[in-house]
Amino acid sequence: MMPVCPYCGKMINHLLYREYENRVLSAVFDGERYRDRRKHFGEYRCPKCGMTLFVSENEARAFLKGDLEAQLRVLGVAEE
Repeated sequence: MMPVCPYCGKMINHLLYREYENRVLSAVFDGERYRDRRKHFGEYRCPKCGMTLFVSENEARAFLKGDLEAQLRVLGVAEE
């Protein structure tokens, strides 16, 4: 059975992934050395309505495989 988006109620067989990058640039003032720290994070969205369903790849995979617990967790979030 195909999972259902808890926001729009449509059956979906894939999710859209959007990745963001948070970049912090730290300068060392005793020379021209720079340290660049990047943090990547992403979210998995419904392809029909665009609502974010997951931020965890493992949860997204479980949801698409029909894992009942993953479906109930995202349903609980949607109802809040």
